[in-house]
Amino acid sequence: MSSRYIIILAAAAIALVASPTVAQKSKLAKDVDFVRRLATKLRFIDLAQAEAATLQKNNKDKSDFKLVSQLDIEISLIGARAHPVREQRRTMFKEALDKSTEFIDRYSGEAVADDARVTMVQACVQYGEFMLEEIEVARDEAPDTVGELEQRAADIFERGIDECDKFIKANAGKISDDRELEGKYYYCWLNKGVLQREKARAVKRDRNVLCSYARETFEELILEIGEESLLGLRGYFEMSRINEVQGQYRAAVGEYTDTIDGIVTALSTDELDLSQGTRDRLFDLMQEAYGAATQALLKDGAVDDVLAMCKKFREHLKEFGVGEDPFEIATPNKGHPVFLTEAKAMAESGDPQQVAAALAQVKLINEKHPNDIIGIRAKTVLKDVMAVAGGDASIVTGSTLFEIAKGEYQSRNYETAIGGFKRAYSAMTDAERNELGLELWRFTGRCYGVQKRYAEASLAFARGLEAHGASGFGKVDATADSLEKAWNGYRNACRNEDDRALRAMGTRINSLLNRYGGEIGAGKRAWKEANKLLTRKKYTEAHASFAQIPTDSPYYEPAQARRVICLQQLDKGSDARKVIAEYATYIANPKHAVPADDKTGQAGRRGQTQAAMAHLATVLDYEAANPTKGTKDPTKFGAIIEDISNFLVAHKQLGQDYFPRAYDMRARLYCELGEIVKAEESYRLLKKEFPANIYIPGIATRIFSAHRDRVKALETEMDARIKAGNASDTRKTQEALTNARRDALAMGLDYSQASTRPKYAMLSNTLNLAKDVQDWATVEKLGLRIDELFGQDPRSGEKVRKFVKPAIGEALLRQKRFRDAEKMLKESIEANPKNYTLKRLLALTLGGWIDVDENLNEQIVAGLDRPDEAYSILRNDYRKYIKAKAKKYDLQWYRFQWECYWAALSAKDKDSKFKGYAKSIYNNTEAREEFATLKGLGPEGERIFQLFINHPPF
Repeated sequence: MSSRYIIILAAAAIALVASPTVAQKSKLAKDVDFVRRLATKLRFIDLAQAEAATLQKNNKDKSDFKLVSQLDIEISLIGARAHPVREQRRTMFKEALDKSTEFIDRYSGEAVADDARVTMVQACVQYGEFMLEEIEVARDEAPDTVGELEQRAADIFERGIDECDKFIKANAGKISDDRELEGKYYYCWLNKGVLQREKARAVKRDRNVLCSYARETFEELILEIGEESLLGLRGYFEMSRINEVQGQYRAAVGEYTDTIDGIVTALSTDELDLSQGTRDRLFDLMQEAYGAATQALLKDGAVDDVLAMCKKFREHLKEFGVGEDPFEIATPNKGHPVFLTEAKAMAESGDPQQVAAALAQVKLINEKHPNDIIGIRAKTVLKDVMAVAGGDASIVTGSTLFEIAKGEYQSRNYETAIGGFKRAYSAMTDAERNELGLELWRFTGRCYGVQKRYAEASLAFARGLEAHGASGFGKVDATADSLEKAWNGYRNACRNEDDRALRAMGTRINSLLNRYGGEIGAGKRAWKEANKLLTRKKYTEAHASFAQIPTDSPYYEPAQARRVICLQQLDKGSDARKVIAEYATYIANPKHAVPADDKTGQAGRRGQTQAAMAHLATVLDYEAANPTKGTKDPTKFGAIIEDISNFLVAHKQLGQDYFPRAYDMRARLYCELGEIVKAEESYRLLKKEFPANIYIPGIATRIFSAHRDRVKALETEMDARIKAGNASDTRKTQEALTNARRDALAMGLDYSQASTRPKYAMLSNTLNLAKDVQDWATVEKLGLRIDELFGQDPRSGEKVRKFVKPAIGEALLRQKRFRDAEKMLKESIEANPKNYTLKRLLALTLGGWIDVDENLNEQIVAGLDRPDEAYSILRNDYRKYIKAKAKKYDLQWYRFQWECYWAALSAKDKDSKFKGYAKSIYNNTEAREEFATLKGLGPEGERIFQLFINHPPF
C-alpha cells in the first residue's frame, strides 16, 4: 500500500489552494486576511463584519470592492456556522446564499463570480447539513413538518449542484496552468457528489437514483485525480458514505475501515515528509471516517464492534495527535461524535460500570457543545443512558435530569421539558438547587413563554427569583428582564380585567423587579417611558428621558440615537450633531470597547446604534442642503450622495431599517442633479429589497417628474428648431424627445403598477406619454384603469370624460378594432356632445387614414370604409373646433386639412362631388407657398407634406 501514498504530498497541493506569500500581498490583501482570521480563528463575527464594512467604505476601486464584498459573504457563512442560536444560524445561512447569488449575478462572466460560486457551493453544503439536522430533530418533535423540511433541504442541495455544474463547465479547459483554479475546480467536483448524496438522504423516494448519480460523480473524480491522492482519498471516503445512506451498513464500515487504514499508513510513513497542513487534514479525515464507521456499526447493532473500534480510535488519537487525553486531542466537530457513539454503545451494554462511564462521557460532551447539534444529540443520549440506569441514585441526580430536560427544550419539545424541569428540581440536593435553581426556573419560564402562556411564565420566573435571586448564582438580571416581558405579555392579554388577584400578582412582580432588576431594569423602564413620549410626539420630554439613561445600561447606546431623532424633530440640527459627535467619542474610548467574550449582545446594539447615527447624520445633511422650503445648495449634493452610498455599504447587517429612507434621499438628490439613470438605480434597489415600502410611490413620482422636465425641455427645444428651420437638428431632437418620452413612460408605468392608490395626475400624464409614443395597447389599458378609479369621482370625473375617454377611443381605432371604437365613441359623444376630439376620432374610425413608418413606407387603413360619413363629421362638426382653437397654417390646422382631404379623396368613387371637395382642399392648402410653411413644421409637418405630394387629387 505504501506506493499508493507516495504522491499524496504532491496531490495535496491541489486540495490546498495556493495563496501568495505575505511579502507578495498588497496592504488590502493583508487587511482581508486579518479580518478573515478575526472570524475564523477568534470567532469575532460582529467585529469582523464591522471591519469588512470599513474596508468596503475605504476601497472603492472596482477590483478592491469585489474582493471585500466576497469577504463579507465569507464572514456571513462563518457566522452561520458559529452562531449559538439555531434560528439565527438559519437566517445567516440564507443571507450567505442570497449575497452569493447577488454577487454572481452582478459580476457574471468575471473571475470573481467563480470565487463567489465556490463560496456558494460551500454554503449549500453547510446549509443543507444544517437542514438535515433540523429534519432529525423534527422527526421526534414535529413529524408533520418533516416533509416540508425535506423539500427545503432538497432545494438547497439542488441549488449547490447547479452551481458546481456551472463552475465545472466554465473552467474545464482552464485549470492546467492555474494551480489555484485547479483546487477550486476539484473542490466543486467533489462537493457535487456530496450534494447529490445528501439530497438522496433528504429525498427518500428518489434515493437510489440520486445515490447512483453521486457514485458516478465520485468515481469520475477519483479516476481523474487518482485514488492515491489526498483528494482521491477524500472522494473515496465520501463515496463510501453512499452505502450508509442506502442502509448498507456493513459495506459502509468496510470501506470506512479502508480509508482509516490508508490514512494511518500515510501518517505513519516518514518517507512522505507530509506538511503539517496535509497531516492535519488527514488527521481530521481519519476522525470523520471513525465517526461514520462507529455510527454504521451501532445502527447495525454491533455494540462490541463499536467499543473495539473506539478503543482503536483513542490509540490513533494519541499516536498522531498532540496531548495525553484523547478527548482533548480530538477535533470537536469531527472527533467528539465518535465519543458520543461510544457512550451510546456503553449504555446499551447494560454493564453498570459502563453505564456510569457513558453518563460521565455524555456530560462532558454536553458541556463542550451547549448549543450545537452535537450537544442536542448528547442530551438525547443522556436520556437514553438514564433509562438504562433506572433508579440508580448515583446516576439519576437532579443535575443530570436538568440536562436531559434542557435537551427537550433545545428540541422544542416544551411540554416534556417542563415536566423534566420539575422532576429535576424535586431530585436536586440543596447544593444543586443553590447552584442551578435559578437557571432551572428560567428555562421553565422560557418553555411557557414560547407557548405564550404568560401567566405561567411569570410565575416560573418569579419563583426562581424568590427562591434563588439572592444566592449569587445564575443570571439574576436576565431572569428579571424575562419576568418583566412575560408579565407585560400577560397584562396585555387581559387588559380589560382588573381583579384583586391580578393586582396582588402585579404587586408581587413589581417588588421582584425593583429588587432584582438593578440598573439594567431601571434603564429599561426609563427607555420604555421615553419611547412612549416619543410615540406621542413629546420630543422635548422624550429627549430628557433618553438623556437620563445611565451609561452602564444596555439601553444607553440606542438612547443616544433616539436623542438625535428628538432633536431633529425639534429642528435643533446643531444639538443633534453634537450628540452624534459625543457618541463617536464614547465608543472610541477603550474602556467602552465591546468585551471579547460579549454575552450581552452589546456588539449588536452598538452596530445598530452606529448604523442609526450614520443614517441620521446623512439625514441632517440632506435636510440642510435640500430643504422642503428655502434655498437648496446643490454644491453639497455630491458629498451627501457619497455619504449615503457609503452608509448603504457599511451597514448592510444592522442598518437595513434605514435603507428605504437612504434610497429615497439618494434618488431625490440625483433627480436634483439631473442624473435620472442613477436615481432610477436607487429606486430599483428599493423596490427589490423592500417591495412594499411607503417611499416607493414618492420616489417614482419624483423621478417621473424629472423625466417630464426633460421631455418638456426637449419639446421647447423642438419648437425652437422648427422655427429655425434646420431639418437635420430637428430630426435629432425628435429622436431624443421620443427616447425621453419612452423613459418617462416606463417610469410612469412602474409607478402605476407599484402604487395601490395612484394619483390621477400621474396616471394621466403617463397616458399622454403613451399617446405621444403611440403605444396604443398601453393607452387602452391605462385609460380603462383611470376610468375605473376616477370616472365616478366628482373631482376628476369630468377630466376623465374630456380627456381619457378620447384616448381610449383612439387606442381602439389605432389597434384597428373599429367596431369597438365606433360603439365606444358614439356612446361617449352622446354623453359629451361638445367633445370635438371624440368626433374627430369617430371620423377616423369611419373613414380611415394612412400610416407612415420610420422608412416613410405607407399603409392605407380603410377603417369602416365610410369616408363620406367621416368627411361630413370633419367639415360640419370638427371644423368648428379648429376655427376656435387652431391658428391658420399651424400644425393642427394642416392636420385637419389633410384628414378632410383624405376623407374626400377616399369618398370620390361613391359620389363624384367629393372629387371636387378634395381638389378644393388641396389647392387651398398648397396655396401657402406650395406647402412651404407645412414643410417647416418639423417631422410631423414633413410627414403630412409627403402625404399630400404622394396623393394628389388629379
